[in-house]
Amino acid sequence: MSAAMLDGFNLLPYRARKRREVRRQRLALLGAMSLAGCAAVGAVAGWDTFERARLDERRMALEASLRTSGAQIDEHARLVRAESDRRRVREIVRAHDSVEIVTAEAAPGRDFAVTARCKMLGAP
Repeated sequence: MSAAMLDGFNLLPYRARKRREVRRQRLALLGAMSLAGCAAVGAVAGWDTFERARLDERRMALEASLRTSGAQIDEHARLVRAESDRRRVREIVRAHDSVEIVTAEAAPGRDFAVTARCKMLGAP
């Protein structure tokens, strides 16, 4: 038995009360800190969701802009290829003075393969 106990009577009852009070304070502090932590995590998750939605909207707007400019770029590339093919046909004609180009067109699916029907000058 302890020296504080004499015939079942506690001579220092305030120590037990103090332990219970400290335990309650610690539990209250633990609960408050848990609640604050959950609120902080919720705030970060909410901000992340907000930012993700904002970035998704911006990405969709940029993709729409790229789709419209993509069509213009494709048209420009087609026109550049057609002009390049016309120049190559003119170079072929200059190189062969005796050839007259009747029709010339770019072969589908090829960069520089130009098909041309021609007739020799002076030939029937």
